Amino acid sequence: MKHFKSFKYGVLMLALAGSSITSFAASKSQGQNNGKPFQELQSLIDSNLALIQANQGDISNLQSISTFLLSSLNDVDSQLANLDSRVTGNEAELASVNGELDAIDGSLIDLYANISQLADRHSSDMANIQNQIDSLSNAVSGNSIAINELSIQLAAKAQELSQAIADNALAVDGLTTDLSLLNAQLNLLSLELTSAVQQLAALELRAANHEAEIVALMLRISTVEDIVENHSHDVDLTGVELSYESEGRDVHIFKTERAAVLADNIEFCESRGLAWWSPKSSVDAQLLLDNARAIDNYHTWVQVYGLITTTGNPATMNGFPFYPDSPSCVAGSSSGWAGVRDWGCSLCDPDSSSYGGNGLSYCWDTSHQYDWFACEAD
Repeated sequence: MKHFKSFKYGVLMLALAGSSITSFAASKSQGQNNGKPFQELQSLIDSNLALIQANQGDISNLQSISTFLLSSLNDVDSQLANLDSRVTGNEAELASVNGELDAIDGSLIDLYANISQLADRHSSDMANIQNQIDSLSNAVSGNSIAINELSIQLAAKAQELSQAIADNALAVDGLTTDLSLLNAQLNLLSLELTSAVQQLAALELRAANHEAEIVALMLRISTVEDIVENHSHDVDLTGVELSYESEGRDVHIFKTERAAVLADNIEFCESRGLAWWSPKSSVDAQLLLDNARAIDNYHTWVQVYGLITTTGNPATMNGFPFYPDSPSCVAGSSSGWAGVRDWGCSLCDPDSSSYGGNGLSYCWDTSHQYDWFACEAD
């Protein structure tokens, strides 16, 4: 920039020098002839004046060129200023993107901390559950021994009763009372045994629930890792509910708005740098339904554009058989949108004039607050 300014000042000085020479030559040409020496001098001045006037046009052209160069340099200065402004803006955008990546990294760290805490609590709870199971097992074993002992005593009392019947009625009444007491004790032990079995079943259910919570958290971690991995690959995973890997590519399930108009969402996956999901095998088709149902365990529809489905037993997706809850209900789709789910009446054709063909994401389930779109990585 400093070199451009120095050049501009040089051009200005050259233009000023040219105009000064012209003025000097004009003033000399106006002198009067005073004798022969002055006539010769006048002749020399006139000759030089003619040369100066001949160069005057070149000087004028040079002044025009210098003016043009000054204007061009001003334009260059303006462009450089614009470039400086754009560079500053790009630096701000880069800082913003780095901030977003830092925030995502923070979320991933929090999730890892949560899973670690849950694993610790799970280990402690499982150890406690195991201790209770062992205690109940010991109690059951003890009760079984007591029942056997009571059974032996009951048999002995029965034998004594048989022997005493022939002796006197009073002995019979006493033994009958003992027999009733033994039966009551036997019933009490049976109730305690039943209660122990029920507690054992409840503890096993709690353990299964802990395992399900860990699986759900691992799915969330996998989804966040996919978001981080795809952040720099022009893939927009904003709003993704669940991501998983199948058949060598990543599958992403997004939550729709309530009663989403399907015709307005044909480019949903492409606008995020993805493609609409399509099955690669029967196992791949069934896995989509299993994972979608695992999110909310509800009759939420999975809507896919370009998927071809047929009803029957089994139903098919793009020719691959799969086995939802109700494979023959209600309608398959030969083009456009197709709705599938692992619930009663498992197929819907939103584009048709049949039941559920209203062009909306919920088919006929008007109570739905959302449904799913399924996309995959190209």
